[in-house]
Amino acid sequence: MIKRIQQMVSLLFLSVVFISTIMAQGDQQSRKLPLIPFNTNFWNYWDHHWTMWLPEHPIYEMIELSSYDNPHDTSYKLLRVIFTEREGNKKQYFYLNDQEAVNRSRANAYYRDIKYRTEGNYGEPLNLYMEFKDKDDHLIQWSVEFEPDKALEKKKSELTPSIHSVGGILLFLLRDQSVDTPRGKLLIDGTDYSFKGDPKTTKERYRSWYNHNVYSAVIVFGKSRFEYIDGRISNTWGREFQKHKDGSNIFVSNLLGYENEIRFKTDKLGQILTYSNVSLGHTFRFDFNPALPTIASARNGQRIGYSVSFDEFKNLMQGIVQVKRETGTILLEWQPQNPDWAKERIFQSVITFDGKGYNLDVAEKR
Repeated sequence: MIKRIQQMVSLLFLSVVFISTIMAQGDQQSRKLPLIPFNTNFWNYWDHHWTMWLPEHPIYEMIELSSYDNPHDTSYKLLRVIFTEREGNKKQYFYLNDQEAVNRSRANAYYRDIKYRTEGNYGEPLNLYMEFKDKDDHLIQWSVEFEPDKALEKKKSELTPSIHSVGGILLFLLRDQSVDTPRGKLLIDGTDYSFKGDPKTTKERYRSWYNHNVYSAVIVFGKSRFEYIDGRISNTWGREFQKHKDGSNIFVSNLLGYENEIRFKTDKLGQILTYSNVSLGHTFRFDFNPALPTIASARNGQRIGYSVSFDEFKNLMQGIVQVKRETGTILLEWQPQNPDWAKERIFQSVITFDGKGYNLDVAEKR
């Protein structure tokens, strides 16, 4: 009897050792897999973008419409309307004509059937008419008109300051060509909220704008969990990453929308060299130098340089990632160094890891 008990104890001990060994091996493997430091949404590359300031409205300071509406690509049309509040953190409300885009937005987003038409030639200032019902069932009717002799002007290759939804996102917005007009009109249930000043002397702040060739992407602040399963990485936002089938060190996500996915390239240690969000053949990209470390390679005091680009527009934002490591936790502090407006938009990625993966909390530093 005693011998049998000894045998059972020995078997139990060997089982515990075996399981512990397997768990340790799995933990070591997971620590060497890429460490994804944030969640991005590359909403889209936009052919057209209109904006209008609303100094007469009691709540909203601006209305915007972006459209992917290219006559050379009729397979997909996407419209996005944004209302931005004037006060506080400038909360935004999004209206889209694509339910899948609404589902992946993780914003105050609503599906709407948006009536939309333009006048003019592609690549020139376009007149606009749009209408839809907002979240409060108000009828929104917006028009923008340009004088016949108006022409688009090339803008500097720089990001527009991110001043909306502060604390919720960091916006990366690039406008390639632009033109303004005082001829904008917004009706809400028939009430005119357009600026009533003299069109000839209307200040820039109160004019309407048309932008051509526009990029819009965000880092979304908030919490998520990443888990490592059989060499794949999945998170609680429904994103799953696995190595490209060609055997290279490139990981590719599942489709996040129409022709929209995330790709990142690693070195032989699994550290991320480049992170790209691709949409409709256009790319929102981070480059890291040196590579962004894994859980296994992250060291307290590391400094990682990064730069941000849209397609051929390089170095739109540059900064440093400061690495701080404690037991069970890695903190990545993102410190933009240019453009100047971004220096105050420091944010942090707090990573708490275990044998299966890690919890990620991304927030603006206050």
